[in-house]
Amino acid sequence: MSPRTVLWACLGIWVCLSACKPDTPAKQSNAIDRAALFVCEPIRRADGELAFAVYTQVADSKMKLLDLARCEIVPPADYAKLNIPVEADAAVGGLQAESEYLYARQQADTLYYYYAPDSAQSDSPTPSYIRIAAFYGGQFKLLHPLSPYDLVGLYACQRPDSAYVLSLQMQAEQLVGQLFVRPGKLPSPDALQQELSSFSPQPVEVFDFQMYKLRLESSLFVGRISWQAQRSTLQLNRRGTSLGFKFEQVH
Repeated sequence: MSPRTVLWACLGIWVCLSACKPDTPAKQSNAIDRAALFVCEPIRRADGELAFAVYTQVADSKMKLLDLARCEIVPPADYAKLNIPVEADAAVGGLQAESEYLYARQQADTLYYYYAPDSAQSDSPTPSYIRIAAFYGGQFKLLHPLSPYDLVGLYACQRPDSAYVLSLQMQAEQLVGQLFVRPGKLPSPDALQQELSSFSPQPVEVFDFQMYKLRLESSLFVGRISWQAQRSTLQLNRRGTSLGFKFEQVH
C-alpha cells in the first residue's frame, strides 16, 4: 500500500471517530453574563455642590442607585481596609476619610449591591454596609429605600376609636407629611383616596429621613420604617407621649 493510500485511510478513520463521538453537553452557567458596571454622572445638588449620580448597568438593564459626594473606582488593594470583601466585582466611593462607598458582589444567581455611609451617619469608625438592591432574573429589585422619594405614598392606621391616614409627599426636595383623621373605621383601600375629603387634615410636617437608620423624625413625630416596596410600615410616636401609630402603606 502506498504512503498516500495509508494517509487517506488514516484520515478516514479520524473523521469517522470524530463523527461518532457523543456530543459533549455545553456547560450550563447561572452566572450573570456581564459584571456590574458603576456609571458615575456629575450633577449639582440643590446647595450648588458637585456630586455624582451613580448608576449600575448589567447587560442591557440600567438603574440609578444613589448620589455620592465622590465616585472614584476603589482599587482591590484597598478593599480590606474599607470592609469590602475580596470577592466584590466592583466598588466606588471616595478614597479618603468620611466617605461613602458602594460595592457589588455576585452570590450564586444574584448580584447584590451594598452601601456604606460616611462614619458621621453610621456611628461606625469603619465603613459598615447595608444591602440596598439586587439583580436577578434579568431585573433589578430594591431591598432598601434609597431616597425620600421611595417613601412617597398613603399610609393608613386604625385605632380603636379613629382612623388615621398619613400622606407622605416630596415638596422642594423635602419629605413632608400630612395627617388626616376621622372617627370610626378606615374605608377600604380602593376607596381611601376618594374618601380622604371626609377626614380632618392636620398641619403639614417636614420629615427628616435617615436612610441608613431607617428613621423618620419631625417636630411632632419620631419613628422607624419597616420597608418593602409598596408595602412599607411606619411606626410613629408623638414626641413626649406614649401615643403610637402603626401605619401600613396603602398606595
